Amino acid sequence: MTIHAAIPMLDFDPDAGDTPHVFSFSTITDDRGWFVESMPAHTGDLFEVKQANTSCSRAGVFRGLHWQDGTAKYVSCVSGQIVDYVLDLRLKSKTFGCYSSVTLPGHGPASSQVSAIFVPAGFAHGFLAEQDSVVSYLQSQPYCEETARRVNVDSPHLSQLRASLPVKPIRSAADITAPAFDIRQAPNLLTAMEIPDV
Repeated sequence: MTIHAAIPMLDFDPDAGDTPHVFSFSTITDDRGWFVESMPAHTGDLFEVKQANTSCSRAGVFRGLHWQDGTAKYVSCVSGQIVDYVLDLRLKSKTFGCYSSVTLPGHGPASSQVSAIFVPAGFAHGFLAEQDSVVSYLQSQPYCEETARRVNVDSPHLSQLRASLPVKPIRSAADITAPAFDIRQAPNLLTAMEIPDV
C-alpha cells in the first residue's frame, strides 16, 4: 500500500470515525485459490450499509470527485489497481480543501496485502484506474440525485491533484463539466449543504 500526499496529509486514523482511514488485509492463498476478509466486523461501528455498488473501469479512467450529503463510503478494489482520492469539504476542518490519496491494489494472489478506504460524510471521493479495475463501494445512504454533488478535478485549487493524473484521463461528460472548486467561494457553495463540522 502506498499513501501519497500532495498538500497537507489527512490523518488516516482507524479510531476516528470522522476521518478517512485505510484498512489493510492479508490474502490467504492455497491450492484452491485465495480468500480475503474485505470488510472487518468493526467497520460496522462506523456506519450502516444502505447500498452496495460495483463499477468496472478501463485503465486511465478517472471517476470523481463525487460526494453526497450525509453519505459515507467504504471503497475497495476487487481487481486491477486504483489510486483513491479524498478531498476534505468540512468548512471548519483544519484540513479543509486538502486532499490525500492511497493506492489500492486488487484482491487476489498477486497481492499479499490488500486495502480498503473508509470515506466519511463531508469528503469528496474519486479514483484513477491504473489498470482495468473493478471497484466496490458500500454506502451509508442510497444514491439520491438531488443531493449528489461533483467537484471538477481541473479546478485551479486542485492543480497538484490534477498533475498526478494522466494528461488526458478518461472522464464522463458530467465530471468534465462539474463546477470548479474555488476555496474562496467554497463557503458559499457548501453552507447550504449537510457538511458536518469537525
